[in-house]
Amino acid sequence: MIHRPKPGFDNATPSGNGVAAWALNRLGHLTGDVRYLRAAERTIRASWSGLARHPAGFASMLSGLSEVVVPPRVAVLRGARAALAPWARALAREYLPEVLIVAVPEDVRGLPEVLDKPVRGAVNGYICQGVTCLEPVSDINLMRDMLLSRTRA
Repeated sequence: MIHRPKPGFDNATPSGNGVAAWALNRLGHLTGDVRYLRAAERTIRASWSGLARHPAGFASMLSGLSEVVVPPRVAVLRGARAALAPWARALAREYLPEVLIVAVPEDVRGLPEVLDKPVRGAVNGYICQGVTCLEPVSDINLMRDMLLSRTRA
């Protein structure tokens, strides 16, 4: 094949490149590895001319672009395995499309710095955006309210 097209527009299924840009961006924010963030940006730039002319045809690419412009928040839950389950269920009931929720048992080692948060008590919840994290929260209702208040604003 002489020409290998990389379409950014959506058909009956989302564009693989749009989904890749979105996933690479999220992976970059979860691992703290800027290589993934740069790859997401390059993928979006490659489709920019079509995206600018026909944005309705590039919904998946626009999803990736929106998270490049405004990075997703990361909600890191750390604690004992059994104690994490109720927290994860409570947050899963909410509509939080711009929040990455990651439940990491306290005995897991070798985590990226973004996810390697200390545990003080049964469960601690951290809300982070970029490299900034709020103080840990030890009450699931307070954490849910904090996440929802930012979603509705």
